[in-house]
Amino acid sequence: MEDAKRKGKEKMVESEQPLKKKNQIELDEEVAKQLQAELEKEEQIQSAKDRKLALDMAKRLNEEFQKSLKIAVAAKIVTKKASRQRMAVKQRQRQPSKTFLANQERRKMINFLKGALGVPEGMFTNMAYGRIKKLYSKEMANLKGDFTQRVEFERQMKERHDLNIQQPFPESEETTP
Repeated sequence: MEDAKRKGKEKMVESEQPLKKKNQIELDEEVAKQLQAELEKEEQIQSAKDRKLALDMAKRLNEEFQKSLKIAVAAKIVTKKASRQRMAVKQRQRQPSKTFLANQERRKMINFLKGALGVPEGMFTNMAYGRIKKLYSKEMANLKGDFTQRVEFERQMKERHDLNIQQPFPESEETTP
């Protein structure tokens, strides 16, 4: 029963190996140095590869960034240009064209001159815009002069009328017996 209790619990005893010879030790040291040198060389190569990969990746990322930056700048320029064009279109839609306004003004002046001067419309057909504008300006000046004269006349009449209202009505001679 004692064997059953001690099963797998015995002490392990290592056998003593004979010492290596001096040559074997030196050979082992040289091999270890060579292996160490190879490992260091491989590490240097790997770190150089890693650095090169890192530089390549950095260059590629920089190139991609520059491309995206150029695209962003181009997009911003295109967006600004498009918004300016949209604004110009909206402004043109809001305002009538200059030729339309000039034609409208010409028509207005011709209609006024027809009424003021009593001239038939055919007279203005081949007349230059500058000539029509001169005639219109002249008639408007006359009208303004007439208007200021008329306003002065009406003011004087009102003053006279006010004076007449304040005075008692004169009795006519016919009404007295």
